[in-house]
Amino acid sequence: MINGKKYYAGNEKLMEMAGVDYKETQLIGTAIYLCSEDEFLGDIVFADVIKTDSKAAVSEMKKLGINKTVMLTGDKEPIAKDIAQKAGIDSYYAKLLPDEKVEKVRALKQDENAVVLYTGDGINDAPVLAHAHIAENGKPHCIFIKDSHGTTNDNQKFHANAENDILLNNAHRFACNSSANRDF
Repeated sequence: MINGKKYYAGNEKLMEMAGVDYKETQLIGTAIYLCSEDEFLGDIVFADVIKTDSKAAVSEMKKLGINKTVMLTGDKEPIAKDIAQKAGIDSYYAKLLPDEKVEKVRALKQDENAVVLYTGDGINDAPVLAHAHIAENGKPHCIFIKDSHGTTNDNQKFHANAENDILLNNAHRFACNSSANRDF
């Protein structure tokens, strides 16, 4: 409240609750809408920026034998589509909650030839990281591989051979360069 007048900053639902007519942004990104108690004031849009080497990292992974790349994100569909296109990712699933990401990973693992590598950069990624064959949490030297029983050792690092190190380094580079898993 400023000088006796209420102001709001938030998503579309908040604008509806405030009872003001607002125009939904057409920009790709996460929008924060602003209004007073009686008028819409505008919006601020935060967009993910893909670093220039992210597309090269995905391309390098494909050269190493990764034949399908999938992005799971909590972002809205237009944001996910934009990031996937810019990074060269084959397919994506948007507006996912952590438990929905787990279900997508479980579905991907149904293919007996699939090895699911999941990179995540936030606390919301913890449940899905636990279900991937290979998990990388966006921090250097924190890559874990599950054994045939599905267990992992916190000290078990993945350094089997140079090719796998390159693959995981590229996955790490992509995960750290495109913060596609933001939840507001």
